[in-house]
Amino acid sequence: MSWIQLRSGRVFDFQQMLQGGDQFIDDGDIGWALGHLCRFTGHTRRFYSVAEHTLNMIRVARQAPTDFSPRGKIELEGAILLHDAHEALIGDVSSPLKMMLGDQFRDFDRNISRCVRKTLGGPPLDSIAWDNCKKVDALMLRLEAQDLMAWPTREWDMLIPDDGVYLCIGETELSCQQWSMKWIDGFRDWKKRYAEFNK
Repeated sequence: MSWIQLRSGRVFDFQQMLQGGDQFIDDGDIGWALGHLCRFTGHTRRFYSVAEHTLNMIRVARQAPTDFSPRGKIELEGAILLHDAHEALIGDVSSPLKMMLGDQFRDFDRNISRCVRKTLGGPPLDSIAWDNCKKVDALMLRLEAQDLMAWPTREWDMLIPDDGVYLCIGETELSCQQWSMKWIDGFRDWKKRYAEFNK
């Protein structure tokens, strides 16, 4: 068996995806899983979902001093919303483990990420927004480590300058389901604005 069942009851077939076959991917299935998937393989002081991480990235990106054009800003928001969307299908694999698994996993990770991004209709994959998204993601790693993780017994490899951008993550009163819906609503709102922008 090469498929998994999604929240809606639909299936996603990994083998079919690797062979270039079309897959129907629904933003509701993606958002639902992201709201129920914990970052840092669950080793946070409180439950912190991938959906919350993504929406916090948008807040940080809006703080950062940029000279982005209006198109650049909306494409960055789309890239942020979708940069971890494939984790709804494969889970949140930690970066050190990804590195140890090597090229085969890295290629698979890239392929499934491209499939999800293409199907859900994000900004062009060659857009500079994806590079800027990586920078915001690296900044979020520092902020999340400070607010959500226990005091480290070893130093992390986070050579990120302090650029004055800060976000106090703190506690949350929202449930997994509510974070799922916030991601789904945010993504659908972004798609409408992006479609209007491209008219």
